[in-house]
Amino acid sequence: MNETQAIFTLFFAISWGVVSNVLPRWKPFHYALFFYPGFWQPTRRLLVACTLLNVTPWLIFIFVIVWLRGDPLQPNEWTFLAGLLLIVRAILPGLVPFGCYRVWLALIRLFPTQFYAENQDAVPREFRVEQQTTSPPMEPDIGRLDIRQAGALKDLGFGVFYIGFFLLALVPGYKANITRPPVRAHPALIVDGVDWNKWGAISQMAGAGATFIAVLIMYKTMRDVITVNRRKHVTKRLTVNGHSPHGHRARCRVINGGDYTIESAIPYITVVHEEGDIVDPPEGQSEAFIKPSEPIRISEDRLCWSLSGPEPYTHQVDIYAKEEQALSPFEVLSSCVKIPSEKGWDKPRAYLRRKIYSATLKIVSKDTDARLFAFQIDPSDMVSPLKLTPI
Repeated sequence: MNETQAIFTLFFAISWGVVSNVLPRWKPFHYALFFYPGFWQPTRRLLVACTLLNVTPWLIFIFVIVWLRGDPLQPNEWTFLAGLLLIVRAILPGLVPFGCYRVWLALIRLFPTQFYAENQDAVPREFRVEQQTTSPPMEPDIGRLDIRQAGALKDLGFGVFYIGFFLLALVPGYKANITRPPVRAHPALIVDGVDWNKWGAISQMAGAGATFIAVLIMYKTMRDVITVNRRKHVTKRLTVNGHSPHGHRARCRVINGGDYTIESAIPYITVVHEEGDIVDPPEGQSEAFIKPSEPIRISEDRLCWSLSGPEPYTHQVDIYAKEEQALSPFEVLSSCVKIPSEKGWDKPRAYLRRKIYSATLKIVSKDTDARLFAFQIDPSDMVSPLKLTPI
């Protein structure tokens, strides 16, 4: 073993030891709950931990230790540049276990419900502790670990960056590796007609630059993959359930069944109608945006959420994980159908003649693709819950 391999092994062992000391509170390897029927979070956690905290470091260690093989430096070869190369080729690759831990932790924070129960009530009885106790639980949960998503993508980025340090072992050194046959020390370090004293620094900087670019590409790719998968996850779990009317107003609830907050959710309505269906407001009702004298179709116009504050009406809300937000898309009056606007019921979008209409509710947000739901406006049935069908 040459000095580069020895220093790499030392720092790799130190890094792995430090990581091992911070793992117990997370219980990544909870074998007692492995393949426990109906409670699969510990199994997923263990499989991901084995992959990222065991197998990945082992494979990287083998790759680097083999790549760094070669003759040790002779006394006359120890220079300032040789010392810098030890940092680049041995010490930094030895920090790979930190990166593996950061990537594992990022996945835990991005998808917490896939790896832990939300609270002790969801843990199997024989592994459960009372919520009010302060003793460490046999199986930790999201609440006790205080798992939050804030900064998870940064953890992922820095984790990938640290793992990418193993590529620094590819930076050419004074001694042989896989790409160059082993040679004995030579004062001029001339190998195959190439003076490595002259070109070594250039090749080392080029290798470091290529490594930096490769790590950036890996980080961007991982971030894009996580973002796309997260968007698909939240979009798939965005649903709308109809509820019984509240007075004369139809009612539904927009449900975020995912594990992430849906930011800036905005509802839109489209009604299939003729311009002749637009009528004047009944006595005592406020004027609408769309009037018989200025008729246009109701097509993807904004609605307001059923909130009482901080403003009387709002067209945009955040829907937290597992939360529901109420929405009323129309109201049936004695002589017409009232469609609200983003300004609320005091400034409606339009009044339509009383009859059955086909309509579409569209929900858009910063974190999801648009979801469309078809429903009917039936003034004669204000008893049954509103029926919405995904499109």
